[in-house]
Amino acid sequence: YNANRFAQAARFYNLISDEDDPRATPKETWRYLGKSLLADGKAEEALPSIDHALEVEDNLFWKTDGLLDKSKALLALGRLDEAAKVAEECQNLRPEGRVNSEIRLVIGDIWMKRNNPAEAAKEYVAVATILLDDNDKVLKPLAMWKLIKALDAKGDKADAEQYRNQLQEKYPSWQAPKE
Repeated sequence: YNANRFAQAARFYNLISDEDDPRATPKETWRYLGKSLLADGKAEEALPSIDHALEVEDNLFWKTDGLLDKSKALLALGRLDEAAKVAEECQNLRPEGRVNSEIRLVIGDIWMKRNNPAEAAKEYVAVATILLDDNDKVLKPLAMWKLIKALDAKGDKADAEQYRNQLQEKYPSWQAPKE
């Protein structure tokens, strides 16, 4: 998993998991099986593993992280109402750090899929300007890019251009994800 070989990681985690008796499998196995499948683009297959991990998780950080994964999977499947409900559940647990930033991006993505870029921009701007410092070379530029897209979609070309210039200036080698 840590080597970003998600298909292989999922295969091995699947070998040591017990779908017939989920509680017999360590929660870490379920957690990383779900994460591996999700990262490999298999959102539907990831959901049962994520749910198994959430059923037995008692650590607040890992609970919020699992809810983040579940909302990402539901978003990928286009199940927007469910994704929004899980994202709200995650936010109600008051996540901190990266999980807080990522759940806000997911909520913004849900708003974008619902064709409401103004609401999406509210979520993206918090991540792009407040929650992360400039040393984050992965999530911060992604948040800025998403904010630019939301601002463009809502017709706020001046602010979009301002963030576009900041993104280019602060992260000149950053590449936008393929859509």
